[in-house]
Amino acid sequence: MIEWSEEHEMIREALKRFVDDEIRPHVEELEHGDLPPYDILRKL
Repeated sequence: MIEWSEEHEMIREALKRFVDDEIRPHVEELEHGDLPPYDILRKL
């Protein structure tokens, strides 16, 4: 099993928070093309 470094865990948590805060609320609009992802990508 892979052991992740503390830095990897921090990146993983930051990405998870970003997905939860910025992407999940807009999943339906993103999947249907109603919302272009440009603003979300700029935040990433």
